Amino acid sequence: MKKRLIERTVEGLRPPAKGCAIIWDSSKGAPAGFGVRITANSVVAFILDYRNARRKSRRFKIGKFPDWSVDDARKRANELRCKIDNGGDPEQDRRDEIEKGRRDEIEKATTELTVKGLLDAYLADHVMKVNGPDQKKNARDMVNRILIPRFGDRRASALTAADVSDLHVSMAGTLYMANQVLTVLKAAFNKGIEWGMCTNNPARKIKRHPENKRQTWLDETQLGNLDRAITEYGQDSGELIRLLLLSGARRGEWMRARKEQFDLAHAIWTKPAHTVKEKHQEIVPLNVATMTVLVRVLASTPKEQPYLFPGKKKGEARKTVRRPWIQILRAAGLVEELAVMGKRGKPLRRWRPTIRLHDLRHSYASWLAEDGVPLRKIGMLLGHQRTETTERYAHIADKSLRVATDRFGDMITNAVQ
Repeated sequence: MKKRLIERTVEGLRPPAKGCAIIWDSSKGAPAGFGVRITANSVVAFILDYRNARRKSRRFKIGKFPDWSVDDARKRANELRCKIDNGGDPEQDRRDEIEKGRRDEIEKATTELTVKGLLDAYLADHVMKVNGPDQKKNARDMVNRILIPRFGDRRASALTAADVSDLHVSMAGTLYMANQVLTVLKAAFNKGIEWGMCTNNPARKIKRHPENKRQTWLDETQLGNLDRAITEYGQDSGELIRLLLLSGARRGEWMRARKEQFDLAHAIWTKPAHTVKEKHQEIVPLNVATMTVLVRVLASTPKEQPYLFPGKKKGEARKTVRRPWIQILRAAGLVEELAVMGKRGKPLRRWRPTIRLHDLRHSYASWLAEDGVPLRKIGMLLGHQRTETTERYAHIADKSLRVATDRFGDMITNAVQ
């Protein structure tokens, strides 16, 4: 529709039921393509339609009414039309300016972003939303205890590969921790790049320290000593550690286990996907010894508590068994005594465990492998998704094969003699 645009005409526009309506200016001297647009939401703006040098249709928004008067908008449209006739493209210029503003904002944010800001964002927007409880705790500890004190005030854009390498090398005495810190820093910068917070990852090319997989497991004597120490200690903490020993499950899985996960009639434990490391539901058969302890724990836990091992706060699961674990290991003779200097300058005795709680899981798998249980079934019991994870027990499984073939050889030797 064409009309001679004046203030009264624009003020009298009525919004359409949906979409928008455009009135093209038919005034003398009005440039081609100049008009006023009103949307269903009653937003009125002056526009200019044109074709650029490549004959592509464009629409440029001059400004809103009444911020712009009809005369001022028409004058601006004439100026733009002159530029268009000389090969200009006002709409493309506007888009380029917006894009430049975005790039400038990103560059400014990248320049001003500190390593602490990046790590805080990584923890809040990724780790705390995606990772499991143990991974959350480990990542938070490494960030707050190591990375922020070392690099926190540095600009993220100024951190170099040499800086990261220096930290990694300085922690060579604790290979596993050094590699975990490197992994966290690398992941944080990768997320920063993905989110547009930074443009470079200084940890990307830093190589991890070679690791020898820790494969500590208990022999029969050590298992007996540990079992007696657990019995002497008693309490729910002792029962929790005994369940770790008997089932091979992860510490966090037992500590966060809810009563409704257990089918006592069929001796089955159903672990929901969000409670296990591999993030998929596991249905695990429980042996007779585990069931005996489980029934005992269920009987001693208050009925109103949803968790098998409730924490100090109502409705929460237990958080740690560190102190009971140290005391049980001391009673089992599985610690090293250390002399450390106290705050008052006096020597104090401390005990360092010679095994970890996770080694109970290794012991469970090792005994199964030595008894001839196929690695595939061991992997299923432990909840391994990848067969490579279970392959660490292959040399123990080979031992059971050697025993079997020796028995056959002895039988044949006796038969032919």
